[in-house]
Amino acid sequence: MDWDRTERRQLARLAMAPRWWAMLGGQPGWRVADVGCGPGVFALRYAEWVGPTGLALGVDIAPEALARAEAKRDPARHAALRLVLLDAEREPLPARGLDAILLTHVLHHAEEPRAMLRLLRPAGARLLVAEFDPTGPGEVGPPPAARLGPDALAAMLREAGWAPEPPVAMGDETYAISSR
Repeated sequence: MDWDRTERRQLARLAMAPRWWAMLGGQPGWRVADVGCGPGVFALRYAEWVGPTGLALGVDIAPEALARAEAKRDPARHAALRLVLLDAEREPLPARGLDAILLTHVLHHAEEPRAMLRLLRPAGARLLVAEFDPTGPGEVGPPPAARLGPDALAAMLREAGWAPEPPVAMGDETYAISSR
C-alpha cells in the first residue's frame, strides 16, 4: 500500500470532515470510531474534536497505517486517540456505546461490506458512511463502475439494521449517508 498517496488523498478530503461531524451532531466528550482510518488524518482530527473527555478510536487492518497515525500523534492534542488493529469485516469493535462511527471512503474496499455494517451496528448509536458517487466522472477515487451508489448503500444499511437518512452530496464525487 502506498501510504503517502493515501495520506495525500485523506488530506485532500479533510475539508469534508466538519460536515460529516455536523451531520452526526458531534460534540466534545463523544466516543467515536474512525473505521478504516488508514494513516489517521481523520482520526487525529476527531480526537481533537472529542477532547480529553472523549474517545476517538482509529481502527484499521494495516499495522503500517496505524504506525503512521501514531507517528503524527501529539499527546496534548490527541489524548483521546486510541489506535486499534482490527479487521472490521470479521471482528466487532472493541468498544460499545459509541456515539458515532465514521466509515469514510472505505466500504468500496470491503470484500464483505454487509458483514462490516452488521458488525458495526451493536457498537454505535449513529453511523456516517461516505462513498464515491458512481455518477461522477471518475476523476477521484475508484472507477465509477467500482463504486457503491446511494440506493445500494441505503439498502445495505437497512439490511444491517440501520435506519439511513437521505444521501447528502459532499462534492469531490462524494456523498454521505447518516444512519441511526
